[in-house]
Amino acid sequence: MNKKKTNVRPFVSVSLFCMVIVFLITAVMIEVLDHAIIDPEVLLEISMNNGNQFAYFPARLLYIVKRIHVIIGYFFLVLSLLHIVKNWKALMGYMKRGKKADSYVSSSSLSVSRP
Repeated sequence: MNKKKTNVRPFVSVSLFCMVIVFLITAVMIEVLDHAIIDPEVLLEISMNNGNQFAYFPARLLYIVKRIHVIIGYFFLVLSLLHIVKNWKALMGYMKRGKKADSYVSSSSLSVSRP
């Protein structure tokens, strides 16, 4: 049987990109909801007096969004490490090429002649 090795790199890269998008959205939601919420004791008093069961909705939504943000953060950390492991050869190649390019730039910048 001819088994093909599964390439995980595209999955990891796309997943990291999607997680960054979710990170940004949840960060904005946390910031907005944090400023929109009244003191929980005031909300409780409003809900008790008016029988409004939706008075705690912003606080519940904030809790859920914060949990999603933290969970995505853990997945992001794990996938980032996996991304580094899977791209280690390419990263080292960039580093070696970068050192050669730096030495070329520094040597050529020293040999500047004045007119």
